[in-house]
Amino acid sequence: MKKIAIILLLTFITSIAIGQSLFFDNINNSIWTSDANYNDSTIRNAQQIGLGKLNGSVDSLKIDLTVWTFKNGILTISHYTCKDKKTSAIATYEYATEEVKRKTKLKLIFSETESALYGIGITSIGNYSLLIRENPKKNK
Repeated sequence: MKKIAIILLLTFITSIAIGQSLFFDNINNSIWTSDANYNDSTIRNAQQIGLGKLNGSVDSLKIDLTVWTFKNGILTISHYTCKDKKTSAIATYEYATEEVKRKTKLKLIFSETESALYGIGITSIGNYSLLIRENPKKNK
């Protein structure tokens, strides 16, 4: 019984590490979605942000979503309305990855004086991620 528990624990830990690696290995030029209606203020104050990987084009979406596009150090967040097939800009931030205690973190840079550091919780290998804010204080 102990062997089974250890094998399950190691499998879980390995899948989390693989999922985190997939998120960061493929972050550039990736598009994610969230079902919440975010604005600049709610993004800056969010303690957790759930994201789903978009595999396809934005025009293929069947519901209104918030779209998170990571490209060359710039995160563009927009709201997509499926009825009109239009996007409207919400916010644009710089982003970077940082190594903290041998774990890669995502840093969203809101302004010269405000940023947030997020750990990545993987809820499914590479397709769903949970950004978990690690620094509630404003800093750079």
